[in-house]
Amino acid sequence: IYDSFNHGVRGPDGSYLWVGYTDSYGVGGRDVLAVLIDPLGVPVWSRTYGTGANEEGLNAVVDPLGGWRIAAFSGPQRSAHVLRVLANGDLDHVRALSDLRVSNTALWAQLLEPAADGGYYFLGSDVSAGTAGLAIEKLDACAEPSCASELVTWEMEDPTIPQLVPTLPTSASSANVVPVTVVVSDITGALSQAIEVVDCDDCSLALSQVDVQGCVGSPMTFQPMLTADDPSLLSWQWDFGDGVSSVVAASVVHSYGEVGVYEVFLVVSDTSSLCGDSLSFMVEVGGFSSAFLGPDTVLCNGASLELSVDGAATNVQWSDGSTGYNLIVMTAGEYWVAAAVGVCLGTDTVVVSEASLPAVQLGADTVLCGPGVVELSASGFVGDMLTWSDGSVGLSLATAVPGNYVATASNACGVAQDSVAVSLVVMYDTAPGLHVCPGVLGRWELPLGSTDVIWSNGSTAASVELAEGVYDYHFVDVNGCVQDGQLVVVADTISDGASYVPNVYTPNGDGVNDVFRVVGAERASYSLNIFNRWGELIFESDDPSEGWAGVYGGSPVPDGTYIYVVQFRDRCSSSTPKRQIGHVTLLR
Repeated sequence: IYDSFNHGVRGPDGSYLWVGYTDSYGVGGRDVLAVLIDPLGVPVWSRTYGTGANEEGLNAVVDPLGGWRIAAFSGPQRSAHVLRVLANGDLDHVRALSDLRVSNTALWAQLLEPAADGGYYFLGSDVSAGTAGLAIEKLDACAEPSCASELVTWEMEDPTIPQLVPTLPTSASSANVVPVTVVVSDITGALSQAIEVVDCDDCSLALSQVDVQGCVGSPMTFQPMLTADDPSLLSWQWDFGDGVSSVVAASVVHSYGEVGVYEVFLVVSDTSSLCGDSLSFMVEVGGFSSAFLGPDTVLCNGASLELSVDGAATNVQWSDGSTGYNLIVMTAGEYWVAAAVGVCLGTDTVVVSEASLPAVQLGADTVLCGPGVVELSASGFVGDMLTWSDGSVGLSLATAVPGNYVATASNACGVAQDSVAVSLVVMYDTAPGLHVCPGVLGRWELPLGSTDVIWSNGSTAASVELAEGVYDYHFVDVNGCVQDGQLVVVADTISDGASYVPNVYTPNGDGVNDVFRVVGAERASYSLNIFNRWGELIFESDDPSEGWAGVYGGSPVPDGTYIYVVQFRDRCSSSTPKRQIGHVTLLR
């Protein structure tokens, strides 16, 4: 597949016509290609001209009568032709110059040139003299097949081509470069000239066709009036204006799928002489477009649907016997209509299905019990598709991520949505266990709302008293999460009297002694207060596990000595709280 251009010429309006040949499309293996572009370079039209033989366009000139003249050759003998192309690209006629040939070295030469008297000169080779005989054929102003022309031929007999003196070297170097004077000699030989009048190339091919009217979807026959010496030698190229083409000869049948007005183009060529003619005519297609009631549709419950035909229609007949332009549909079923537009008849059928409005329910918000998966399910679903907010599709969704989830039900009647929130429930933790005094029972209470309680000692109460030991438990919390675990009850013999308060610490971030805390203090009745040298309270806590990292107001305090006041009580040996005042040194 190949397209090539040999020449371009500028028109009086600033447009350019480019001529060459194409192997991509057309009638023969190679056809004349002409492309017209406007002054901005936008294509206006593109045409091919040719027969079953190989043809090629060489150059073009502007026709003073309008349009263009294109120099071309045809067939293995490369016989010369002149094409007259109208301004819209249609081929008007072809003049075959049977006495001229085109040399294969003249592809980019301007073989066709205007003459001062309004005629044309065509440069080629005389048939009788072969490629050695230079010839120019003078065409008159019409340059049509019915016009005579004058052929002038020049031929060089026994030419003498002298040898260059001196003979030029094929190579040289800086060591042997010398000035050379070339002697130029003329080519000599006997030049003969012959002038003859070329008979008229009578092209009797002519086409005519009136505009056509028809109905959409109905076959239409196009059969133009034709005048030709031998119709069997003609090639046909149809363009129906709807993207369809054909090479069917003489009478062709075509149908259109849509209402509209179409311009049909036809080019007919004589394969023996390249004589040709072209025409265009309009086809007005009436009637109804396909499926004029529209596609099959859906009737949503409780709604109505209106079917209608074009207001220009006549003789309307609906499937229920009514004759108006509109039909109100209240129930599902198959409905048809027959009508006419002018002389064109049309029928169409539409199937109406019934559908309910979409619906979906996700239920109450739910929880995700610790690390695991919760399955969300849609109930009461009505629709064609159920889509979740994460992009998944289906009636259920398994997720291990808390968040808000939306399900969308959809069908031809619309969409419906519902949402559900998934919250994360932290699993119950009994660490660090229950510390009791030796020989004393300790009380442990499960979270409020716990049900289905079972302890390994047989108790089913949420609040139990337990001695030292290890106890398994099972219960269901208020969120519906099953909680299974173990509680360790430890008898603690360490009293507050063994508590220790350090007097120096280094909060420098090295992971060693970075926090000031009371070691061994019980949680009951515990408090710790720290003051700077001016008596300002800069830290306080009632949790013995919480220490001071040397920060006040979000910023590190300077090195120095700080006062602490700590209060704690020994659960097992004394009910009187102890109070201790001291100082601690902070070094970074």
